[in-house]
Amino acid sequence: LYDGEGQLFKQVESNISKNTFQDVGQTRHVERFVARTTYHWIKGGDLKSFKLSKKQILKTLGNKKNIESFLKSNKLKLNKEAHLIRLMTYYDEGGFMP
Repeated sequence: LYDGEGQLFKQVESNISKNTFQDVGQTRHVERFVARTTYHWIKGGDLKSFKLSKKQILKTLGNKKNIESFLKSNKLKLNKEAHLIRLMTYYDEGGFMP
Protein backbone atom coordinates (compact mmCIF):
# COMPACT_ATOMS: atom_id res chain seq x y z
CA LEU A 1 0.00 0.00 0.00
CA TYR A 2 2.93 2.31 0.71
CA ASP A 3 6.59 2.00 -0.23
CA GLY A 4 9.05 4.57 1.07
CA GLU A 5 11.71 4.25 3.73
CA GLY A 6 9.15 2.07 5.50
CA GLN A 7 6.63 -0.22 3.85
CA LEU A 8 2.95 -0.86 4.53
CA PHE A 9 1.43 -4.19 3.54
CA LYS A 10 -2.08 -5.57 3.69
CA GLN A 11 -2.71 -9.25 4.43
CA VAL A 12 -6.15 -10.78 3.90
CA GLU A 13 -6.95 -14.25 5.22
CA SER A 14 -10.15 -16.20 4.70
CA ASN A 15 -11.11 -18.99 7.03
CA ILE A 16 -14.15 -21.20 7.19
CA SER A 17 -16.25 -20.78 10.31
CA LYS A 18 -18.27 -23.88 11.19
CA ASN A 19 -21.21 -23.56 13.56
CA THR A 20 -23.67 -26.17 14.73
CA PHE A 21 -26.93 -25.28 16.40
CA GLN A 22 -30.15 -26.94 17.39
CA ASP A 23 -33.29 -25.89 15.56
CA VAL A 24 -36.72 -27.31 16.43
CA GLY A 25 -35.93 -31.01 16.28
CA GLN A 26 -33.03 -30.64 13.87
CA THR A 27 -29.31 -30.08 14.08
CA ARG A 28 -28.11 -27.51 11.56
CA HIS A 29 -24.57 -27.05 10.36
CA VAL A 30 -23.57 -23.67 8.96
CA GLU A 31 -20.28 -22.91 7.24
CA ARG A 32 -19.21 -19.38 6.28
CA PHE A 33 -16.14 -17.66 4.99
CA VAL A 34 -14.73 -15.16 7.45
CA ALA A 35 -12.25 -12.62 6.11
CA ARG A 36 -9.61 -11.15 8.43
CA THR A 37 -7.44 -8.23 7.32
CA THR A 38 -4.17 -7.36 9.01
CA TYR A 39 -1.81 -4.51 8.14
CA HIS A 40 1.96 -4.78 8.55
CA TRP A 41 4.40 -1.85 8.86
CA ILE A 42 8.07 -2.65 8.23
CA LYS A 43 10.82 -0.10 8.82
CA GLY A 44 14.42 -0.64 9.79
CA GLY A 45 13.97 -4.37 10.31
CA ASP A 46 11.07 -3.86 12.77
CA LEU A 47 7.68 -5.40 11.99
CA LYS A 48 4.53 -3.96 13.52
CA SER A 49 1.15 -5.58 12.84
CA PHE A 50 -2.27 -4.06 13.49
CA LYS A 51 -5.88 -3.98 12.37
CA LEU A 52 -7.57 -1.01 10.73
CA SER A 53 -8.86 0.69 13.87
CA LYS A 54 -7.72 3.87 15.56
CA LYS A 55 -7.25 2.10 18.91
CA GLN A 56 -5.02 -0.64 17.42
CA ILE A 57 -2.95 1.82 15.38
CA LEU A 58 -2.34 4.15 18.34
CA LYS A 59 -1.36 1.20 20.52
CA THR A 60 1.02 -0.20 17.90
CA LEU A 61 2.73 3.02 16.82
CA GLY A 62 2.76 4.79 20.18
CA ASN A 63 3.10 8.60 20.27
CA LYS A 64 -0.65 8.92 20.82
CA LYS A 65 -0.86 12.71 21.30
CA ASN A 66 1.04 13.56 18.12
CA ILE A 67 -0.90 11.07 16.00
CA GLU A 68 -4.25 12.31 17.32
CA SER A 69 -3.36 15.95 16.63
CA PHE A 70 -2.26 15.02 13.07
CA LEU A 71 -5.53 13.14 12.49
CA LYS A 72 -7.59 16.03 13.84
CA SER A 73 -5.78 18.74 11.86
CA ASN A 74 -6.10 16.75 8.62
CA LYS A 75 -9.66 15.56 9.34
CA LEU A 76 -8.69 11.90 8.99
CA LYS A 77 -10.40 8.86 10.43
CA LEU A 78 -8.61 5.56 10.53
CA ASN A 79 -11.45 3.49 9.14
CA LYS A 80 -10.33 3.90 5.51
CA GLU A 81 -7.16 2.65 3.83
CA ALA A 82 -6.54 6.00 2.15
CA HIS A 83 -6.44 7.72 5.54
CA LEU A 84 -4.11 5.06 6.90
CA ILE A 85 -1.75 5.56 3.95
CA ARG A 86 -1.66 9.34 4.56
CA LEU A 87 -0.87 8.75 8.23
CA MET A 88 1.88 6.23 7.47
CA THR A 89 3.41 8.52 4.83
CA TYR A 90 3.63 11.31 7.41
CA TYR A 91 4.95 8.83 10.00
CA ASP A 92 7.59 7.55 7.57
CA GLU A 93 8.80 11.04 6.72
CA GLY A 94 9.52 11.65 10.41
CA GLY A 95 6.46 13.82 11.02
CA PHE A 96 6.40 12.69 14.63
CA MET A 97 9.26 10.87 16.21
CA PRO A 98 8.44 8.26 18.88
